Amino acid sequence: MDESINKNVILKLKNGEQKVGRIPALSSLPNEIVFLPYQKESLFNEKFKTKRQANKSEISDFVEFIDKSEVLDIITLDSTLKNIRLENGKKLPNLIQFKIKYSEKPGHLGVEYQIDKDSPVFDLGSFPIINGEIVLPMKLIFISYAKEDRDQAFDLMKELHKNGMLTWFDEKDLLPGDYWEEKIEMAIETSDYFIALFSSNTLNKRGFKHREIEYALRQKSLRPHMSRFIIPILLDDCIPPRNLQMIHWLKVSDKGWLQRLIMTL
Repeated sequence: MDESINKNVILKLKNGEQKVGRIPALSSLPNEIVFLPYQKESLFNEKFKTKRQANKSEISDFVEFIDKSEVLDIITLDSTLKNIRLENGKKLPNLIQFKIKYSEKPGHLGVEYQIDKDSPVFDLGSFPIINGEIVLPMKLIFISYAKEDRDQAFDLMKELHKNGMLTWFDEKDLLPGDYWEEKIEMAIETSDYFIALFSSNTLNKRGFKHREIEYALRQKSLRPHMSRFIIPILLDDCIPPRNLQMIHWLKVSDKGWLQRLIMTL
């Protein structure tokens, strides 16, 4: 508790509520936390700027007295941002740009992002700075395709970007000198969704795409049984391979298929 005194914190309560503010002083009671919500901090500082001490009745209009038994966790916040990353070990895709904005919440910053130069700017809201980092809860979508279907895969990527969705796309995210096979497998492991594109031209052709699908199926087996991960998309009137036929697929010839995909993601 002592290390949190006069620092910006998030107070997580067992009822699910979260409070942002600081602990201005230790309570005289061992099982009590004195908590100053950030919304009242300026009034508190103005009122007591010339006082070194104040009793409980004087500060009760500004602070909350919370029983420690109600507290799940106290997270100390930082004032300096050193890094932005995605949750669960996902790598930030190439081209994405962030804009950091002021937040009225202490120890927080607002985040806007643009996936590429052609996509809109999206406002993610305000996030806490913990251990010098902001961790973004954003989904990452791996797009698997054969080279013959490259143009349709690229168009799909751009549509997803327009809707604020992060993608892993080999042309964009593999850089010169990368160990490409290892990097592809790592991207599949950490992605939230694996989109597999199929067409009559590419369905039965050999290539690394089939290894990607086999690897995605292994990753699917490690996830909760009913969770969505692999999403087959049929670019024309073809049938997905046998090992994916138990998964419901989308056909681009169906009306509203893109809206259904975006809703799913």
